[in-house]
Amino acid sequence: MLNIFRAGRAALLPAGLGLIVGSSIVTGLFWERAAEHALRQAGEQRLSLVAASVRSTVLQNSHLPLAVALDPDSRDALLSPRDPRIIDKLNGKLDLLSNASSAAALYVMDANGLTIAASNWNEPTSFLGQNYSFRSYFTLAMEQKHGAFYAIGATTSRPGYFLSQAVEADGRVVGVAVVKVEFDEVEAVWADADESVLVTDANDIVFLASDAAWKYRALSPLSEDAQDEIARTQQYAGRPPPPLPLETVGGDADNPHLRVDGNERVFLSQSARLPELGWVVHHMTGTEPVRAARRDGMIIGASASALMLALVLAFMQRQRILTDERNARVLLEDRVNLRTRELTDANRQLMTEIGERERAEAGLRAAQAELLQAEKLAALGRMSAAIAHEVNQPLGAIRTSAASAAMLVARGEQGEVTATLDRIGQLAARAAAITGHLRAFARKGGQAARRPFRVDIALERAIDLSRNAIREAGLTLAVNAPAITALGSAVPFEQVAANLVRNSIDAVKGITDPRIQVTAAHDGRHVVVTVADNGPGFPEADLDKVFDPFFTTKEVNEGMGLGLSISYGIISEFSGSIRAENLPGGGARVTVRLDAARAEERL
Repeated sequence: MLNIFRAGRAALLPAGLGLIVGSSIVTGLFWERAAEHALRQAGEQRLSLVAASVRSTVLQNSHLPLAVALDPDSRDALLSPRDPRIIDKLNGKLDLLSNASSAAALYVMDANGLTIAASNWNEPTSFLGQNYSFRSYFTLAMEQKHGAFYAIGATTSRPGYFLSQAVEADGRVVGVAVVKVEFDEVEAVWADADESVLVTDANDIVFLASDAAWKYRALSPLSEDAQDEIARTQQYAGRPPPPLPLETVGGDADNPHLRVDGNERVFLSQSARLPELGWVVHHMTGTEPVRAARRDGMIIGASASALMLALVLAFMQRQRILTDERNARVLLEDRVNLRTRELTDANRQLMTEIGERERAEAGLRAAQAELLQAEKLAALGRMSAAIAHEVNQPLGAIRTSAASAAMLVARGEQGEVTATLDRIGQLAARAAAITGHLRAFARKGGQAARRPFRVDIALERAIDLSRNAIREAGLTLAVNAPAITALGSAVPFEQVAANLVRNSIDAVKGITDPRIQVTAAHDGRHVVVTVADNGPGFPEADLDKVFDPFFTTKEVNEGMGLGLSISYGIISEFSGSIRAENLPGGGARVTVRLDAARAEERL
């Protein structure tokens, strides 16, 4: 019996050893696959979060270029780049928008790529005066209305993603609005969370990474065209990206196991494309848990044949851990989906607000045009008596001359008839000139275009419409306006001049020895027109309000308070300036400054 027992034990010993070894191998493989699956699922969730954080960083600032491009201050600055008041106003607005958002910088470039306004205008590394026409985001915006480009900053040496939008005025592109988005905080979060993340561009170059040693290195060889384009746009500060070696040591085609840059550590690599940006996000998860799981499985499998209870307990514990991980992933997915819905709703609301703003701006422009025409018609109403008087004079003379001509014909005095008919023609031309001024003054629109026009002729026409009022007021009118050509539009400028002259006529009512002086002169590259009177002047307390709509010091029913406001708008559209002041010796003066026409543009 003892021999039989010994023989049985000898036979069971190899079988037991084989069972232990087999159980260890099978359990080790099972645990390895389970850990690999769990690792992939966890990596996919982390990859989704990382991709969402990158996308969110861009999307939360992607509306800013459009908002800046649609802002009237941007168009005004691009149309008047030498006006420091307009530029300072735009700098302040860009600074405010930058501080209110996560954008690193906001700036506006003209059609040549020169930065005329920036949110960092007061910083040592300001973009003001810098020309970025070599950047792709600029050329894309000029050609396709909008663009995007990631690069190392040419001025600050800080990398960022540049989003651009064309600024249009009068149907043409006059400049580009740009927002720079930096990812320093995102990379810091990756580093603090011990994440291994890298993001590649369309050329497979790493430009975002949790490990600084991986940045600005290529995962695959670059073509000559790609190298030339990177050098031309100075995308990575002129440095050719060196390769970042990746060695595949396991996994499959979709989820390979890699060694990065010769490091012994092995990563599970998972990727997600961001097609709207042209980027690929790579999440690298260390495979240490997989190796640990294989080792643990073999230990547990070896112990299972002798300690079944311990194996069951360990399995239950493991299942409990996996359940907790799945629950955590589900909760995380719910939060991500909720945040995605919130961002979608916010974007939809933003687009609605932009549409409402565009409609409001269109309504405002229409209302401004109607107010301008209403003021013109009101001015014509005020000048109707003067115009009737001016026309009646030549008409009366024509009637008298016609009767004289008939008598001279009857007498046969041919020479006198000819002279009389010449006078009739001159009188008719005078009447036609007066009505021509009237038609030109009443014509609607056209003030936005800048073209050369004769200032002295426009002043003469504007004064002609007020001749009768000047005579009735018994005032002295002095005009000093040589032949000068400015950039603007004759008809709107005539309205400005008529408004200023009419205001001066009203101002000197009741004044002893009333006088009005109108002058025009060259001042360097500008034409300066002044209208001065010896009236009581503007109230000092209201001097800064004279160009506000509906502000007037006249009696009720004597004016709408729109003359100076409309004049201010017209001169601003000519890229000029208008200023009101009181004279030291009494009286007031309004000064209009316009760009002078170049020699080849003069009429």
